[in-house]
Amino acid sequence: MNAAAESRSATIRGHRNAPLTLEGRLRLCLRIDAGLPIAHVAAEAGISRRCLAKWYARWRAHGENGLLDPSSRPATSPARNGGRVG
Repeated sequence: MNAAAESRSATIRGHRNAPLTLEGRLRLCLRIDAGLPIAHVAAEAGISRRCLAKWYARWRAHGENGLLDPSSRPATSPARNGGRVG
């Protein structure tokens, strides 16, 4: 398995403290799409309504890729010197 595939595989599984796997998040989104209220589905899953609403919005915008945990790496690093020394 190459590095990109390993990284994607690890992202899909999620970290050990992740509330739900990709498949679980997808099932919750499908339940909302079927007409159940977000608050009801979130309460049954033991997560906040806000968290589920965020996942649902990402899923609607980006499909299954939207349910993956985003990188915690900052988009920019103001203190970085651009590779120059000194």
